[in-house]
Amino acid sequence: MSKNWVDDDDDMGRPNKLVHEGTDSNPNVAVQFAERRDLITQVIFLTNSTKVGAYACYRAVNLVVVDLPEGITIIGKSSFNQCHALRTVTFPKTLSLIDKWAFSDCRSLEVVDLLYTSILEVKDFAFGHCSELKTVTLPDSLQTFGKTVFFGCILLYPTDKICHDNCAVAAHLRSLQQQLS
Repeated sequence: MSKNWVDDDDDMGRPNKLVHEGTDSNPNVAVQFAERRDLITQVIFLTNSTKVGAYACYRAVNLVVVDLPEGITIIGKSSFNQCHALRTVTFPKTLSLIDKWAFSDCRSLEVVDLLYTSILEVKDFAFGHCSELKTVTLPDSLQTFGKTVFFGCILLYPTDKICHDNCAVAAHLRSLQQQLS
């Protein structure tokens, strides 16, 4: 069973932190959060969480930091889509899947470091239109990589700004760059 609550207050006494406890996280079920998603600046997933549910923090435009705990294996579809102020994401070693549009249109995100994760699959548009994304680090464990993962990330091209050890991923990224040119 999962539960969510809002915590802390901003200068005007409004809650600005969402706390999630449970194995499947989908903060959309927290009515207070849904009504005030623009006030949330921080999300805390307690250590028993295993998945960030689809649309969990969708359009939380002032969310700045996401620190995902060990145990999270899946980041669901559009989980952090349109979190325009999101600057920092800490990915856990246990992460294996980033679904479609998970971080799409996170305009302030500059670095994606997946090197020390167990990531196997990153789906289409996972980081699409992250206009400030400058550096991406991918591990050898990556097996499936969507064709449009970094679509619209204009600061990533040429692909030498994407660090990796996986030759198949490197070839795919070079091919993608040629298609977009």
